Amino acid sequence: MYNVIEQVRLKGHQALESVYHDHRDEFVHWARHQYRCNEEEAREIFQQTVVIFYENVVHGKLITITSSLKTYLFSIGKNKIMELKRYQGKHVSTEGEDFMDHTDSGFEYHLEQLAEKSVGLLPEPCRSLLIDFYYHRKTMQQLAERYGYKNEDTAKSQKYRCLLSLRKIFNEIKVKSEHE
Repeated sequence: MYNVIEQVRLKGHQALESVYHDHRDEFVHWARHQYRCNEEEAREIFQQTVVIFYENVVHGKLITITSSLKTYLFSIGKNKIMELKRYQGKHVSTEGEDFMDHTDSGFEYHLEQLAEKSVGLLPEPCRSLLIDFYYHRKTMQQLAERYGYKNEDTAKSQKYRCLLSLRKIFNEIKVKSEHE
């Protein structure tokens, strides 16, 4: 991966063009089928993704990555898709949530109860931060200002840590409820 990053750093747009063409079609296909984006949305999001990748390399934020370049790009793209869907006011299922497509309302109710209980057990400011972001649709800039974080990136990192805590609590409660 360092090789690609170094190529982008040294050759700039020439190397970036190669990255773009190597991954664009697969990303567009993936975004259209996994997240029901239209062709135009998928292409626009991929362009934004490549620009973010380039800026991270050029500004020294990305020196090396531990995953494949494809995984890195798709991860950025997924975040941009989720941002777009939130802006459009649409819910989109993320990978791993497809199991909820069935119509067993008892099962869905049980999951909702577990999720609600998990959020209730989150310590502050995580609980408020996640509610503000997902329910009240606050931007990262608004979260940074409200919670006194240095900048949007710090707010984003905190949100990620809060999601990890929520996932841990949810899984603990789920395991506990399965044994009752």
